[in-house]
Amino acid sequence: MTMSLLFVEILGIVVAVCLCILVTVAWYFHRQHQKYDHLPGPPRDSFWKGNIPSIEKVKAAGGIMDDYLLEISKTYGLVFRLCFWNEVAVIVLDPECIKDVLVTGNHQKSKRFYSRVASVFGFNSCVNATF
Repeated sequence: MTMSLLFVEILGIVVAVCLCILVTVAWYFHRQHQKYDHLPGPPRDSFWKGNIPSIEKVKAAGGIMDDYLLEISKTYGLVFRLCFWNEVAVIVLDPECIKDVLVTGNHQKSKRFYSRVASVFGFNSCVNATF
């Protein structure tokens, strides 16, 4: 009898901890999405995966990401947002805005993404750059 009660208590604690973790992660995702909801963009297909299901559909149909971005830009303009899990990407297609974001302005840049984009023909022009 006491062994089964101990098991039930431990199971209850594990379930409670998992539920707390799930609620915390959901709250974090909501806050990340909420930061950029003022920008235009396609609605998220999924709360958890964001716009990933739409991209997967395009790739499954033989399309490429560039075509998907072009279609979205026709609807939402040259500056829009896409959600990928807890990350929100602000896509800028206007040349003047790109110049402002990358060169002129002092805007935050994702180290992980920007280091891949900054490499031109295998040469990383931002080796000594600080972000």
